[in-house]
Amino acid sequence: MRGTLINASLILVGSLVGMVVHRRLSANLAQSLVQGIGLFVLYLGAEMAASLRQVQQPLWALAALTAGTWIGGLLRLEERLQALGRKAEARFGGMAAGSGRFARAFITASLLFVVGPMAIVGSIQDGSTGDYRILLTKGVIDGTTAIAFASTLGPGVAASSLAVLVYQGAISLGAGLFTRLVTEAALQLLTGTGGLLIVGLGLNMVGVAKLPVANMLPSLFFALLLPAIVDVAL
Repeated sequence: MRGTLINASLILVGSLVGMVVHRRLSANLAQSLVQGIGLFVLYLGAEMAASLRQVQQPLWALAALTAGTWIGGLLRLEERLQALGRKAEARFGGMAAGSGRFARAFITASLLFVVGPMAIVGSIQDGSTGDYRILLTKGVIDGTTAIAFASTLGPGVAASSLAVLVYQGAISLGAGLFTRLVTEAALQLLTGTGGLLIVGLGLNMVGVAKLPVANMLPSLFFALLLPAIVDVAL
């Protein structure tokens, strides 16, 4: 889990740097910057979603999203993450009670940092071979992104390092299982489906939608499972 620890630490350091800048921003400027970052997040998600062109059956992404969102809704993942963010805000946020800004920052940053192939492939490689180079690269990217996010969204971004620690750590510990699931077809479907979730996240940041992206997280696991299930069925 060395790679995950490094990744989470770089997010925390980047967040602390961004929080120093955050104190010098006006509310209007911070909001404009969030929307500007949201436009880039939309671009990033669209680039990832384009991987679906290489998937044999792009409708698998629809199936993964449908099943994943259904499961996530039953588990109330969005609601639970918001509650977790509010608890962290009450204890560490240092902001007005009930503002919800800490929770929104926590959810937004957590989703951005855990959705994507580098998180899964890097964690598997780290857990199975001890090679953490992918997660080190991801950590540098995430840490840099955390500076921008924390400068606009505030301290909730720092709390996302815990989500990364739990998510990637769990994958590293179960590396043997995930190794059998991550085929080339599964990786392409995972990247494309994750890209659609990132697009949803970007729409939320720009302010044109309020999508429950956290409820859609189980879609990533369905994206990994579907190619294997189809292979067995055929």
